[in-house]
Amino acid sequence: MVMAHRCWDESYAAGARPWDTGEPEPLLVEFVAAGRVRPARTLEIGAGTGTNALWLAKRGFEVLGIDVAALAVERATAATLNSVCGLRSNSSGCSPKEKILP
Repeated sequence: MVMAHRCWDESYAAGARPWDTGEPEPLLVEFVAAGRVRPARTLEIGAGTGTNALWLAKRGFEVLGIDVAALAVERATAATLNSVCGLRSNSSGCSPKEKILP
């Protein structure tokens, strides 16, 4: 189900995304740093530009990030290309076979 919103891609294009701080979620960082979870296959739903997913991937997690905003997925993909990590991204409007990236 897609959340009610005028258009997620419009928000990303306009830069109107207060939820996208460019820093991983502090509670996620605390949880991982405390050793409460070890690197594993991980799904991030609503991954946006991939900040949390990239942070996890750099710590050994094999991450699949999905989002309804194709523009956010494009930005996550670009960030992945500049990083050596195990992140794949997918726009939920397409089947995984069409859009999952290596």
